Amino acid sequence: MTYCVRKASPDDLTELSTIEREAFTESWPPTPFRRDLVSKNTEILVVSIETDSGETPVKSETNIISYENVGYVSRFLKKLNNLWADAPSHDNKNIVGYVAVRHMYDEAHVTSIAVRKSFRGIGMGELLLMSAVSNAMKKNYKTTTLEVRVSNRIAQSLYKKYGFNEVGIRKRYYSDNDEDAYIMTTDNLDSDSYTSNFRNLVDDFNKRALNISCSLLDSYSD
Repeated sequence: MTYCVRKASPDDLTELSTIEREAFTESWPPTPFRRDLVSKNTEILVVSIETDSGETPVKSETNIISYENVGYVSRFLKKLNNLWADAPSHDNKNIVGYVAVRHMYDEAHVTSIAVRKSFRGIGMGELLLMSAVSNAMKKNYKTTTLEVRVSNRIAQSLYKKYGFNEVGIRKRYYSDNDEDAYIMTTDNLDSDSYTSNFRNLVDDFNKRALNISCSLLDSYSD
């Protein structure tokens, strides 16, 4: 069984809605995925599962990524620019997570990351976050930004790991309980320091227990 990060398509609408309902039980209105999929300003990436025999996907904890480190940041970024065109199509029925990103001026704004409950804790959310940042690099956006609940320390820790810093607060941002949200944003994505740190994080992620067949992170294979 292998995982693949790819662009969402209209065939994924049912799965996207199902994952959203499972991940977000708060009283938010449903995301207009059909509209977002055709919007020029929004992109949705999904993690899908490929199986060899059509069996029901199960949580995998033993497979290992084996990408080759190309060794140079310039080659890494060059490869990012060619990934979308090379990504193959995949079965939409085995989607386990998604990330939605809205593009605004020189900023890529992550609006939502959701993973099925049974696939949490094995790096799916991190993979989606990395892919969103990679895509922002590919499109030459200056920064990536997002909002996060002030009580969600686990998510904040992940975002800080990937260079997101608290730059403000949105009062009573979440409608279900009027909780505040931190605004978090990265430094310039094209800076040497950010690019180098991001590359090191991808290297580290590639050593963990996942088996990924296609991804925005495939820049590590020649």
